[in-house]
Amino acid sequence: ALNASRKGTRLHLYQFGREDDIPAMKKVLRDLAVKAGHQIRILKTVKAGVYSPKVYRLCFDTTVLK
Repeated sequence: ALNASRKGTRLHLYQFGREDDIPAMKKVLRDLAVKAGHQIRILKTVKAGVYSPKVYRLCFDTTVLK
């Protein structure tokens, strides 16, 4: 999705994980964006469902800055 994105694009990225893993997941998302030649801002993280006890479907709402 980043390869087709330009400045201002909103991306909603989903990942399964524990609440404690959110900071590490955000870092991975930012690193992947840099690797693709972009910079992103994570606007909001939402628990979008339960996968199993203490494991959630997380939605990272992002915008492409560059």
